[in-house]
Order: sequence, then C-alpha cells, then structure tokens
Amino acid sequence: MIYKTLFVPMSGGARDQPGLAVAFALAKRYGAHVDGIFARLNPADAVPVVGEGMASTLVEQMIDAASRESRQRLAKAHRFFNEAAAAADVPLQADPPPANGASAAFSERLGRDDEIVRWGCGLADIVIVGHRHESEDGLQVTLTLETALLDGGRPVLLAPHTPPAEIGETVAVAWNTNPQSTRALAAAMPMLYGAGQVHVMSVDTRRTDKAAAHDLARYLAWHGIRAEVHTLDRGGEPVGGVLLRRAAEVGADVLVMGAYSHSRVREIILGGVTRYMLAHAGLPILMAH
Repeated sequence: MIYKTLFVPMSGGARDQPGLAVAFALAKRYGAHVDGIFARLNPADAVPVVGEGMASTLVEQMIDAASRESRQRLAKAHRFFNEAAAAADVPLQADPPPANGASAAFSERLGRDDEIVRWGCGLADIVIVGHRHESEDGLQVTLTLETALLDGGRPVLLAPHTPPAEIGETVAVAWNTNPQSTRALAAAMPMLYGAGQVHVMSVDTRRTDKAAAHDLARYLAWHGIRAEVHTLDRGGEPVGGVLLRRAAEVGADVLVMGAYSHSRVREIILGGVTRYMLAHAGLPILMAH
C-alpha cells in the first residue's frame, strides 16, 4: 500500500487546523490527495426528542438554531481547509489524477458524524484527526476518534496541537507483538521505506519482552529498512511516558503504535497506554486497532 488518499473529518472547530497541517504535510511528502469532509446533520435530527406538550413554534426555533450553527461550522471548516491548502501550495482538485502529485478537495455530506466518519474511512489510506482543543467538546472529539479507530478499519493519525515541520523523516515504532501493533506496523510501512531514520522501541513489562524490538529490527532488515533498537525499562513510569520520552530524545516526528480497547461489548474505553498517548503526546501518533 502507498499513501494516496487522506481523510480529514472536519468539524469547524479548532482541531481542524492541526489535522489539516499534518494532512497537507503528508500529501506533499507522498503525493497524496486530501479529502476534507464535513458531516452536516439534518437540523431536525439535531433537536432532542420532545414530548407532545412542546409547542411547535419552540420546536421550529430549535431547528432554526441548529441549522444556523451547522451553517456557521460548515463555513468555518471550509475556510480552514482553503487556508491550509493555500499555505501548503496544494491545488484544489476533486478528480484524479492530480497535476503535481498532491491535491485536495473539500465537501460536505448529510448524515451523523459517526456515519460520515465510517464512510470516509472506507475510501482513505489514512484518517487524520486533530487533537482536541480546550475550547471544544471533548466527547465529540473522542467519539470521532473512536469511530475511526474502532469501526473505520483504517489507521488513524492523531495530530498534536503543534505539528512538526515534517512528518515521516524520523519514525519511532512502539512494538509489543500484539495484533494491533502488527496492523499499525503494516500501515506504517510506506512511511518506514521513505524515512531517514527508524527507531524500534519495546518496553519491558509482564506482557512484553523488551527483546522483541530486536526481532522487529531483523524483520525490517529483510525489507531493506535499517532500524535502531531501543529496549526500555519501565522503572515505575507509565509505558506511554517511557515511549514518549525516548521518542523525543531521538527526535521522532511520528510514533507508530497499536491502539487497544478492553471492552468487548461496546469498544469505547481505550486501553491505558492508548489513553495516555491521547492525553500527553506532543507528536503525531499513527495508530491502528
């Protein structure tokens, strides 16, 4: 697989901007197309279920208010997208093939956020979600991320508040042999082939032998990818903290890892390391579930 289609779920909120910055950096590096898609909810569906006693005029006022808010968010999302494309000097072009390798297009689709996220995931190589901004609804951002990770079937790249100038030059891989790590590694292979430096990291825990990093480095060597191995001791720290600190020490501009969930009935509670990364990561995180 090569990266040719990148999907950015748009909200009209502050998280759109870091997500777009990362998306356009990847588009220019890999000659990919960026699809920014805004989910426009039917205003009638945005109004809470009401009882028979509520006046029809009040219901109409609520629908009008929801419609105005949706139009405002749509306009802001479209502006963010055009500004990011212009800053990256990436042409707006909806149909392939692009003239210079990278291209971009903004669109809106009628439906709930989760429906549109699942739909967009099916047509993208990577889904890019901006980290939640303090001014935004944390629940909505979390649901978008979880829908993409757990239901989308595609790798997700979480963009930090301040994205690095380049992405994919120095790549760190957190490895523990679980299926999620394996899927994240597979998603990252195009990035690893083109990276200037690759760092493989394993933390010694009761579930992971830190020597596993050597096995992965040998696997990558068969692909012509030279990786530096880091076998890390936890020392009482959270695993996520150990990985993030070493990633910063080696100057990584992206960290690849599996995303874990411990709920088999309704998978909305992500595992401890994943939650730590979502809360503390200052660099892009490429995840797969």
